[in-house]
Amino acid sequence: MSLNTETTPISGCHLLELPSSEDARGTFTKFFQLSRFPSPDESGNSFRIREGYLTTSKPGVIRGLHLQVPPSALSKIVICLAGEVFDVVVDLRLSSETLGQHFTTRLSASGATGMLVPPGCAHGFCVTSHTEATLLYLTTCEYAPQDDTGIRWDTAGVAWPKAGDVTISERDAALPTLHDFMELERERGAQFS
Repeated sequence: MSLNTETTPISGCHLLELPSSEDARGTFTKFFQLSRFPSPDESGNSFRIREGYLTTSKPGVIRGLHLQVPPSALSKIVICLAGEVFDVVVDLRLSSETLGQHFTTRLSASGATGMLVPPGCAHGFCVTSHTEATLLYLTTCEYAPQDDTGIRWDTAGVAWPKAGDVTISERDAALPTLHDFMELERERGAQFS
């Protein structure tokens, strides 16, 4: 039972195919196997888990689009444990061929997939199920509030589901636009190049 990865149009961003088996007792799913992960960061370091989180979000909630900037830039693995989400990754690396582009997919508890998000890419999601969604995050860096930022969810050209009927936090609504974030990134010296 080996965990496999599938590339996406965003360099370093991978869909994770989570092998699963089922019998009369229920299911068994592998969601992490260090030897199967591509190196997610620019330095070639392998994925080393530093912190983990669980979030629950109600139907129609949008979280994101979040990332941490250097020196606390991180890779993250995102897996949906309950419900379903519309998952989004936006490339914010100035030197990337896919700068400003996004990749979307559906993650669900029954879908047996996850997402590997590289440093320099913002991540967010919208809950599309009629029940709460629970997501598991594994990260390569601990949470650093001074380096935690993102872009406003409605400025990256993403066709969000339920766009007229969403719940979003004040913090996320106040994040800079994609354009403003990119200007700040250029001023800071292209931290993710």
